[in-house]
Amino acid sequence: MKVLHVVPALAPCYGGPSEAALQMCRALRGLSVDALLLTTDAAGSTRLPVATGRWVDFEGVPTWFFPRFAGEALKFAPGLRRWLNEQISSFDVVHVHSVFSYAPVVAGEVCRRSETPYVVRPLGTLSPYGRRRKRRRKQLFLRLFGRRLLARAAAIHCTSELERSQIERDFGSSNCVVVPLGVEPPTNREPHTAGATNRAAFPYVLFLGRLHTIKNLEALLAAFASARPLLRGKACRLWIAGRGPEELHLRKLVRELGLEETVSFLGWLEGRRKAEILAGASLLVLPSFAESFGIAAAEAMAHGVPVLVSEHVALAPTIAAASAGWVVGTDRRSLGVGLQMAFRDPGELDRRGHAARELACRSLSWQAAACRLKELYGRISA
Repeated sequence: MKVLHVVPALAPCYGGPSEAALQMCRALRGLSVDALLLTTDAAGSTRLPVATGRWVDFEGVPTWFFPRFAGEALKFAPGLRRWLNEQISSFDVVHVHSVFSYAPVVAGEVCRRSETPYVVRPLGTLSPYGRRRKRRRKQLFLRLFGRRLLARAAAIHCTSELERSQIERDFGSSNCVVVPLGVEPPTNREPHTAGATNRAAFPYVLFLGRLHTIKNLEALLAAFASARPLLRGKACRLWIAGRGPEELHLRKLVRELGLEETVSFLGWLEGRRKAEILAGASLLVLPSFAESFGIAAAEAMAHGVPVLVSEHVALAPTIAAASAGWVVGTDRRSLGVGLQMAFRDPGELDRRGHAARELACRSLSWQAAACRLKELYGRISA
């Protein structure tokens, strides 16, 4: 079976959704699904240093990059439509990632004309919070392109029951399928072992993700400032790992709150460095206003790190049921209370960390997700 995944961009600056597409394709290829990626070289205001106009191996997945032209918002790539028209007949299924972008809309149009079944993964962009941002522009986009893209898809790939219920309620969709994302387990035990050993001596709270308003980092900083005296004394720090449009504003806020000595910005993390930072954290915090899954929380749990998440993270009910962390509101007071609860008893942090690892191994594997996607592809292409 040959499946084309169409993604607006794969650069690390776009956070978890892009990384998830790569991991998804690697897992599918491990099940003998010929999964390939079609995308652009967009990387914020710059471009990825990759070859365009031919197949290249990008992190283990055959990928065809198009140069992005014009604005960042739609990631316009004029050669993409012609390529799809010429090549679409060689694919059994197309899996489209995102909605509010040029690539998924064009892919949907070409698939409909060629009667090629396609799946849409909205990436959480259809949540009530997501649609409120740049509301008029998104309403127009949905009216012109987005609703047709969703309505004529063979399936809408939701990554949680929360996302499914929101889409069914707001768009009247009856073609939603829930397939949670997975997480790649640590490649070896060394980073986890070293990290666990250092937690008591050097405790830190970690945020991992895009520095974007949806992540609610202003409230996290305010909560940390008020709760820090109670978090294992003055030794506890807050590490913010990621890049994004809010970075300069957040750095200014850190200075205004007098947190320069206790809050560190680590930039974007990858590979072994990311694994070491994750494994060494005492707690991962994801205070987002909306998350259709919560990949950062899943990654932390795979390393045995308990998590503090907002009630708007789709994984929150699963985390609460497994006692793998704490679920709180998005306001600064709720986050502050959550931080104090987490650090009140070091033994409880350890117990919830063990529960987090068990949950990730049991329910959040990419192999399980890939098996369900392979079954879906077979069903819609039969």
